[in-house]
Amino acid sequence: MLFKKRFKKLRKRNNLTQKELAQHLNLAPSTISFYEVGERTPDYKTLIKIADYFDVSLDYLFGRIHIHNYETVNYLKQLPDSLIDELSSEPKVLNQLLENIYLAKNKQIKVEDLSKIINTIINAIP
Repeated sequence: MLFKKRFKKLRKRNNLTQKELAQHLNLAPSTISFYEVGERTPDYKTLIKIADYFDVSLDYLFGRIHIHNYETVNYLKQLPDSLIDELSSEPKVLNQLLENIYLAKNKQIKVEDLSKIINTIINAIP
């Protein structure tokens, strides 16, 4: 299940111990551990709490999309469809690129400039 990997990655990305995250979510540290190894799955209310805490969508938590949050999705919608189609054919590159796009959005890089960067990356793919 992809949830356990995403959950652990989010915790580590935010430099949190299992104990610290458990305190933020009002859960036992052992529960966090069980989620990360896939021995338990959070209930609906806890999933929402996790998504809200990390500012990600439930779709991201379950691996349906590779984009962390809705602001980034809306930012990407401004890119030309041809770029998105090209990127979709290279999943490994796409994941790395989405991380950079998220950072670019936060730094307020214009979509036109981002399109140029993406085209350069696509042209570099063998």
